[in-house]
Amino acid sequence: AHGSKNLKLFELGRVYTVSGEGQTVGNFVESEKISIVLSGIADPMAFDREAPEFDIFDLKSEIERLLTFLKLDSWDFISYDSTKEYEQYLKLFVNGMELGLAGRVGGAALQNSSVEQEVYFAELDLTRLLEIRNIARRFKAPPKFPFASIDLSFLVEN
Repeated sequence: AHGSKNLKLFELGRVYTVSGEGQTVGNFVESEKISIVLSGIADPMAFDREAPEFDIFDLKSEIERLLTFLKLDSWDFISYDSTKEYEQYLKLFVNGMELGLAGRVGGAALQNSSVEQEVYFAELDLTRLLEIRNIARRFKAPPKFPFASIDLSFLVEN
């Protein structure tokens, strides 16, 4: 609506959802989330190539950059079938726990909002990501005899 077609946004905020577990106020659960939205041209235009648009791999790269910044080292993306709301739908698992989802907004949702270009989104559970980050890590000592790709021996006469 304001003429901005190339967007790379994020937002931190609280999200309230209904849960079967009893909470202090009804059945509502409050969690901190981070949302990422990409749309439009990914790189500035150049004379020798067409300007590439954002795709699912750009979104995945942004999520991996965040996870690396948080010093998390064990994550997986699992692809799921497209739904009415989402296309190229991924779920993020960190240490075996589902902590977010990502994908491309479906065509029907874009038409309802009168958006004429592809929009990629991610929503990650920041509260649980930070909890996992604070779990004590175990480190292994480096091997006494490190791996060598080439082993050379020389005989030298005196």
